[in-house]
Amino acid sequence: MVKLARLTATSAASLPDGVCSDPAMKGLQLEVRGDTRSWIQRIQYAGKRTRLALDHLPSMNLANARDDTRKLHEMALQGIDPR
Repeated sequence: MVKLARLTATSAASLPDGVCSDPAMKGLQLEVRGDTRSWIQRIQYAGKRTRLALDHLPSMNLANARDDTRKLHEMALQGIDPR
């Protein structure tokens, strides 16, 4: 796992293969495999941990990935299954 002090749009585009957690948004990860960059959200709902695929970079930018992560987290807190 790549550890960053801060994830930015520029750094997201140039990360090596692996998984990078966004320090600014709990549960948001960027999974890099070759030229493919996928936004993943780690979430716990009903006592079970799961990973939700949000979208790919560049079709979903960092700000939108953070916003979607925030919304899905709120849904889980309200008892709504975010899957």
